[in-house]
Amino acid sequence: MSASGRKPTYKRKQPPTTVEAPVLDECTYVIAEHLSPEFDPNRVLLRRTFFVNPEKSKYVSVAFYPIKNYTPLVEFGGARLKPITLMKQHVDTLFAHLDKLYGELCNGGQYLVKDGDFKITTTGANRVARLTIGNQTVNLKLNEVRYLLGMFHIIRDQLDLFLHAQNDLMMYVTNALSSVVYVQPTSNLTHVINFAQLFEELKAVT
Repeated sequence: MSASGRKPTYKRKQPPTTVEAPVLDECTYVIAEHLSPEFDPNRVLLRRTFFVNPEKSKYVSVAFYPIKNYTPLVEFGGARLKPITLMKQHVDTLFAHLDKLYGELCNGGQYLVKDGDFKITTTGANRVARLTIGNQTVNLKLNEVRYLLGMFHIIRDQLDLFLHAQNDLMMYVTNALSSVVYVQPTSNLTHVINFAQLFEELKAVT
């Protein structure tokens, strides 16, 4: 009892409220604060494109593919064509056979090369070459194959350079996607990549 004669009173503490943590499904992920919501991983980066005919209706290109873990690939496509992409092994196969393929097309002959799910064929008298990956095919006319014969080494060399730079590109992208200002590449990164262009492409609104 206190000096005033009153019996002291005590407030009973309420037990802490139990709150259950929210359940996140397997597809829930956290987006970095500055990650551009416009960035589409289905886009390609640093694409170099060459048209294979005067009409510019068909092209071959080499680029980095974010959806494929930023792997550099070669792509054949064109107007009203669903493109096909070739990995390094298939690019080397096509490069090795372009000379013989062109000769058979000129002679209206039959030609067949298989490399896994990649296939090169000709249509004989029609003088058309077919590049097939799985169930998807791109046709190349005689003049288009002739053009490739003279320049495809550029595509193959660029692909090799991009493959050697892949890890450096991925390191840079990791930092750049979470930044609102240009990220200066460190001195140890490859000089093959135009990082200013890469940053603009990562931040570009599609």
